[in-house]
Amino acid sequence: MSRTANNPLPYSERKYLSMKEMGQYMGIGLNRMKQIKKDGEFTAYITVGKQGKVMIDRAAFEQWVEEKGYI
Repeated sequence: MSRTANNPLPYSERKYLSMKEMGQYMGIGLNRMKQIKKDGEFTAYITVGKQGKVMIDRAAFEQWVEEKGYI
């Protein structure tokens, strides 16, 4: 099955997700995602472009949540 704008790659198959996408994927609010980044609790992310869009490593975040036991 080919991927198109109407059929994007599922979140579970992507290496990186935006903060909004990660929040949707994990059931976490965007404000909590921003707080996690701001507090330095989780550091496996990259910034993209001049505006500094944050892209979170999905697998690393899942592992971090599992190890921490809560969000």
